Amino acid sequence: MDGWVRVCGSEELLPGEFRIAYDGDTAIAVFNIDGELYAIEDVCTHDGGELAGGPVEGYEIECLRHG
Repeated sequence: MDGWVRVCGSEELLPGEFRIAYDGDTAIAVFNIDGELYAIEDVCTHDGGELAGGPVEGYEIECLRHG
């Protein structure tokens, strides 16, 4: 699987949990939302802070620093 980054086995990431993986220097947040996996760059577009760890409501992540 050239070009893919292994994060974890699907059974290791339960609904509501997240993991951070790196593609080079880029942090990627992988979330399990209701059994489906979603990945985004772990950066707030406002000023570059981390998003992972913020509350998840539906399919939106709230930045811990900005609300």
